Amino acid sequence: MKLNAQYGVRAKINFDRNANINSHFDKRFGTTKNVFAPGYELGVDYWFKLKKKRIEFLPEVAYYYSNTTLKDGLNANANRFIFNFNTQIYALDLKDDCNCPTFAKQGPSINKGFFLNITPGISFQTARFTADATIMGAEKSEVINKHLNFHFGLGLGLDIGINELITITPMASYFFNGSKLYDLYVNSVEEASVETSFTQLQFQVRTGFRFDYKSSVYKRRR
Repeated sequence: MKLNAQYGVRAKINFDRNANINSHFDKRFGTTKNVFAPGYELGVDYWFKLKKKRIEFLPEVAYYYSNTTLKDGLNANANRFIFNFNTQIYALDLKDDCNCPTFAKQGPSINKGFFLNITPGISFQTARFTADATIMGAEKSEVINKHLNFHFGLGLGLDIGINELITITPMASYFFNGSKLYDLYVNSVEEASVETSFTQLQFQVRTGFRFDYKSSVYKRRR
């Protein structure tokens, strides 16, 4: 693992919208909450870029967790292992590349820090729905669904250079996820299969560490 490179840590909050699953639980059990909303995510990434354009790539691995009490005795939780290939396009400053941190770039802050974020990715999800005897009229029950899912996100972000080493980047994104079949409760002895695709509104803050720039400055001074 190279120390003369840039890495980032990301903290995120996600608001999933699973329309068909929400509708199923509403009709069967009178629930009103969104399944898997909110969900929390932590990721780490590695940075590299094109040489002469401000187009940057940040492959990332992340972990997501959500736990929702839909009503007393009925619970939904999910965890996801995620790979994202984030691409940041600095459309207002595309040609002005000095290969230096945002803090050291010339020009207005918005121009040098604003970018479009494109995020294709893949995740493996385990979703659990549990219901106790008060809901099912029998023993406590659990249904587990496991899926491999592809997703695609579009977002906007702004780099805020704190110093030559650290950049803080708030982002907002909207994700589209592929359609999957979920097994869900009907009653104590039956399950229903519901096909759904879901969308996701995501807010995140990335803290970037530019070790490569610090290393090059140190070498020049020597």
